[in-house]
Amino acid sequence: MSANPEPAVSPASALSYQDAVSELEAIVSDLDEGAVDVDTLSKQFQRAIDIVEDLDARITKTKAQVEKLAPRLDAIGSSAAVSGAEEEAF
Repeated sequence: MSANPEPAVSPASALSYQDAVSELEAIVSDLDEGAVDVDTLSKQFQRAIDIVEDLDARITKTKAQVEKLAPRLDAIGSSAAVSGAEEEAF
């Protein structure tokens, strides 16, 4: 008789950011409490690494997008300040 197959695990990139963080927190909690048996320890540790790498990539990408968009917001703020100053002059 063969062992039950393990359930399929979604790639970390398929999880929402919050779901990935929640899963990571659960893994870390299990590891801290010693609730992971030797047979699954390396799999859980690898899953945690996969999630951390994916979250890091998401944060890096988001940071780059924000840095790209920030000058546009600054320009809007500057033009609004100029418009406001012009209106006050009249």
